[in-house]
Amino acid sequence: MELRPVRAPRTGRLPYKGGSHQRFIEYIYGLSPTNPLAHGKVIST
Repeated sequence: MELRPVRAPRTGRLPYKGGSHQRFIEYIYGLSPTNPLAHGKVIST
């Protein structure tokens, strides 16, 4: 299995509720099989 990024990271701002202004970074990753033959089959019935 391999962990791969699905899309480029992006930043955003959290709503200001007093205190200080905060930002966040969003990363989205997915699992990708490197050798599909080594994993089980999915059989729909």
